[in-house]
Order: sequence, then structure tokens, then C-alpha cells
Amino acid sequence: MAYLTTSSKNGAGGQEWHLDKPVIFIGRGETADVALVHPRISRQHASITCESGVYYLEDLSSSNGTFLNDKKISQKTALTHTDKIDFGGAITLSFLEPVATEKADLPDKIIGVWINPQTSEVWVDGIRLKEDLPTQLMDLLRFLYEHEGQVVPYHEIKAAVWQKQDLEYVFDETRKKAIQRLRKCLLDANPAYDYIEISRGYGVMLKRERS
Repeated sequence: MAYLTTSSKNGAGGQEWHLDKPVIFIGRGETADVALVHPRISRQHASITCESGVYYLEDLSSSNGTFLNDKKISQKTALTHTDKIDFGGAITLSFLEPVATEKADLPDKIIGVWINPQTSEVWVDGIRLKEDLPTQLMDLLRFLYEHEGQVVPYHEIKAAVWQKQDLEYVFDETRKKAIQRLRKCLLDANPAYDYIEISRGYGVMLKRERS
């Protein structure tokens, strides 16, 4: 079941609200399902509805607005796992949706990194990356994926990912930045576990599914 949770910056101790009704109302009013007591938040500030398994956020003509991932919304907008919702510039909640095993579009591999061979979609612990990886990062991930569980030497990574370029011009810093960008993309999908392991001075490993 999907739920909302307080962001750490609010210091509210990880409070959670489960989205267990077709429509959840958020605001500072006494009848709100998610009660957020703050003068910048309207009595009926926003709502989250579940339609055919998809959750939608809607601002209910609030005084100070509702923001999804730092962008003000003006219409009903679909939510995805780890979205940040800001209410009136006062309180930020995270939207989390654990993988439901009954969904038909689950990846073959629930735990670990998985690349769909038909679509090239990337999944991390059953959570699909929100955006496609740039070509260079996708090439890097594919190469590490082919050697999953093994430390791949830097010179092999360089030859595989930058094979069409003169290797003299592929500096260590370029390689380092690419690996860090890939690590960030995977962590954005699931911040709880880092699947990229760096063996300093030697190479990189894409770790197998965690126990």
C-alpha cells in the first residue's frame, strides 16, 4: 500500500499516513485524512486519489499552492515512487509506493538491478527508473550488468564504454564522473541500498541482489 511520510528536514520523526481510501484529503482542517497544522496550509489543501492502481495528486484551490518535485501543480498529476510533495511551502512529504506483487508489469528480478531486454527499462529492487539513462550511462550499466558480481577493471570499462573514442582523451575524471552519475541514478530509485561498489585504484562492481 502506498503511503506518505514526513521528510527528514521537517524533523517530525518519520510519521506515516497510509493511502487506504479511494480519496485522501490533506489539509489543516479537523476532518482531513492527513492533518497538517500550519498557517500556510489551507483547511482543504490537496487530495490524492487512486484510480486503476495509479495515484494522482490534486491541489484544491489552496491559498499557497501544492508543489510536486519543486514544480507547482495546476491539475491532477500522477505520482511515482519517491516523489516529494510540498504543501504551501511549509511541509514536505514523500510519496512511497512499495512494489505490489500482483501488478502484471513487474520485472523478472524483484531484488537487485534488472534491465528489461525488450524495452531497456532499468529497474532497481522492483522500482523502475523515472527517466531513461543517457546513452553513455546505459552503455556503462550494460557492461557492468554483463559482469554482475565481478569487479571490472577500469581499463576494460574504458574500452567498452568509450570504444568509439580515442582512449587517450578519456581521462580518469571523465570515467569517475560517469560512474558517480550512474550510482546517483540507481540510488534515486532506491536510496536504501547502493549497488555500485568501487574498488579504489582497480575497478567497479555492480553488486548482485542483496540478501
